[in-house]
Amino acid sequence: MLSRGRSFIAEIIVARHAGFCFGVRRAVDTAAAAAPAYTLGPIIHNPQMVSALEARGVVSVDAPEAVSAGDRVVIRSHGVGRKTVEALSARGCEVLDATCPFVARIHEMARQASGAGRPVIVVGEGAHPEVQGILGWTDGVGYAVMTEAEALALPEIDEALVVSQTTMEPERFEALCADFGCTGANLKRSIPAICPAPRAAAKSWRICRPSWFIWNGRGRRYDAS
Repeated sequence: MLSRGRSFIAEIIVARHAGFCFGVRRAVDTAAAAAPAYTLGPIIHNPQMVSALEARGVVSVDAPEAVSAGDRVVIRSHGVGRKTVEALSARGCEVLDATCPFVARIHEMARQASGAGRPVIVVGEGAHPEVQGILGWTDGVGYAVMTEAEALALPEIDEALVVSQTTMEPERFEALCADFGCTGANLKRSIPAICPAPRAAAKSWRICRPSWFIWNGRGRRYDAS
């Protein structure tokens, strides 16, 4: 490209693991095929894709109260809690569940733990839709923990199931689980539900990063990292 008389040549390298993970791709494809439809919250954290889907008739709403009987509603990959699913069914909506399989597995584990009377500790961001959805399967006996201070502030628990937000780094998960020892809880940890996609994408980015540069046409290299 040209800029003020200079030629700039940019080499663009696409990381091996760039793009959507399979769970998000599945949700996007489900929403596109379902149009016209609604989604509970944006189907993905990508304004361009959300706008493209909206142009096809897929509209994001914030709550079940925003849809009517007979409407088609797609549950995004983050998943939702039990009461949200029940509310959609009660309103007579056609529900298409595009919850990521990793997240759906955690929902089932949380449901079973709750049924057995065990509280659930979710290592993740309490305000994140995925974490809120997981807690929505605990019948109200659940905790979200993201920092050491939050871990140490947990009440005394005799026994608990510990799960993770699927994008959590395994090392951080283990570090926070170590802090739970202060509660004296008998913890049943579940690390396999952590999604490998974010780590693979980060690794690909680190490999590509040293090669990201702009050449100014005069033998000078500008490192854009």
